[in-house]
Amino acid sequence: MNQRTHLQTAIPALFCLLALVGVAGCGQPSDRSFETTFNEHESDFNKLVEMADRNSKFTTIAPRFAITDKIEEAPEKALGEQRWMAYESLFNAVGVSDGLRRDPHYPGAIFFVASIRGVLTGESQKGYVYSELPLAPTVDSLDRTLPPGVSPGPDGLFAFKPLKKNWYLFYYE
Repeated sequence: MNQRTHLQTAIPALFCLLALVGVAGCGQPSDRSFETTFNEHESDFNKLVEMADRNSKFTTIAPRFAITDKIEEAPEKALGEQRWMAYESLFNAVGVSDGLRRDPHYPGAIFFVASIRGVLTGESQKGYVYSELPLAPTVDSLDRTLPPGVSPGPDGLFAFKPLKKNWYLFYYE
């Protein structure tokens, strides 16, 4: 068998292997890893809530942009450089890679997006949410398939796992 034939055989096999590794790596981090981070950084999370309450006109504060009234700006311009640096430092400390968001279907809730997976195959998100109002549906675990009673709402499928008073883990797809 010549070198070209080996390559013709190896390339499809390599592609399949990479695809399988990619699919296996698309799962969300475990509830346990999120709970550990929350317990280690609870004061940082509470500080983020205080800051977000003072900046309540923003529906999104993320590493690349801040949004208010459908106006999108760079976060350092929208918030001021010093304020943005405080957010960025806390986002990094708690592992909230995609910042915070508010969802109109959950008034008063602040979502802290820590993980986004599967953009090409159907996006899912997992992270933390602070809400003084109870959130539903709640589940015992976000690590496995969600129970049949958890169905999509008006803005996708949300499920919540209580952490402590006013704090939850969330899963969205």
